[in-house]
Amino acid sequence: MPPLFEVPTAPLLSIGQLQHYPSQCEAPWLTGWRGYTVGSSWSSPWTPLTSSVENQQYDFSYQANRLFDRYFFSSITPRPGEDTVNGRLGDWLNAKISKPLPNPRTKFLLNDGSRRQDLLTTLTNPLDAKNNPVPPFRRAAANLLVEGAFNINSTSIEAWKAVLGSLKNTQSIPTFDAQSLGISLAASSLASLPRFTLVNGGANTQQTWCGYRSLSDQEIASLAKEIVREVKTRGPFVSLSDFINRRLSADDTGKKGALQTAIDRAGLNQSYFTAQVTRQQLDNATTLGAAAGMNWSYPYPDNLVGDIAAAAPGYLTQADILQALAPHLVTRSDTYKIRAYGDVVNPISGRVEARAWVEVIVQRMPDYVNYPNPGEDPKNYVPDPAWTQTPNLRNISNRTYGRQWRVIRVRWLSPEEV
Repeated sequence: MPPLFEVPTAPLLSIGQLQHYPSQCEAPWLTGWRGYTVGSSWSSPWTPLTSSVENQQYDFSYQANRLFDRYFFSSITPRPGEDTVNGRLGDWLNAKISKPLPNPRTKFLLNDGSRRQDLLTTLTNPLDAKNNPVPPFRRAAANLLVEGAFNINSTSIEAWKAVLGSLKNTQSIPTFDAQSLGISLAASSLASLPRFTLVNGGANTQQTWCGYRSLSDQEIASLAKEIVREVKTRGPFVSLSDFINRRLSADDTGKKGALQTAIDRAGLNQSYFTAQVTRQQLDNATTLGAAAGMNWSYPYPDNLVGDIAAAAPGYLTQADILQALAPHLVTRSDTYKIRAYGDVVNPISGRVEARAWVEVIVQRMPDYVNYPNPGEDPKNYVPDPAWTQTPNLRNISNRTYGRQWRVIRVRWLSPEEV
């Protein structure tokens, strides 16, 4: 039998992995639940395209996708048999491993004036209402940076090709053989997007109902082109959930999210799955149910029309892409390249005596600006920690200017580089 959902066997790295969470168990008395709630964006047959709730019926995917804006998995979780001090954090504190976290793009960061030992205290001190009122999981984000974060509002096809292509040659796929009961590692030169940690079949056409999807360079290029088309149509996106969710609109943007629309328009599933659910089939089912004294109808049946095999293991969904890429996606750029030019003009001859070009890389950091308030003694003022939420900021400068910008590189340019 093909697998449908996965029970985690290791700490999660991506909110996208929550697509396997059996959310329907939370409130089974509510209709409208379906599998793969988190990360999906298909319209619900229980609500209109223009709304995510109607008559106490919910589009649960639309609601659940807000998780992408509120939480992330730090991957600091210790390995089995270890604690936080002696585990991954301990490896970093002792400078044994430069990238100790399972997500290699997540890097530890020391806040202003902090030592490595201070970070250990920050992340391990127990919650205390008086002296330590902020839980450690909120403090963690202030001490982590994402290396190579990607702005979802990018309209560069080449940039999207690069981020999708980053899934190539990055992993060997553990594959379970149901006949031999053995596990093998399958390497692939394609961009692999397995839904499961342990897959039950090969890629693409080998076993579409048990395996997983991978993308060729041509498919990546086609998908990147369609994603950019959606960004231009729907953007700019102000949050990850805004990017993931469908629009609350009566047009085509209300039927599914930007990524799923791009996947479908690129035809990435049509080569493997062709059977469709039609409106006529749904109407026939309603008639048959009524004849048997049962209600098999939906308030908005048109929202169910589409591929019968949607979300089969070999059927690529936007949730599969988010499972792989969500930890690196952002809605704004925090690193900028600034170039400036200056010259010296002879006031008598009017000739340019000298020219100079400079390139500066600046990066937004978690630390607040933290200037003392007016009239406050600079020696005694208390700065706002980086994890302070906006309503609780003490310093006026932090409410006005927010986080620090740091110059991380300065380079003088030659005329040939301009």
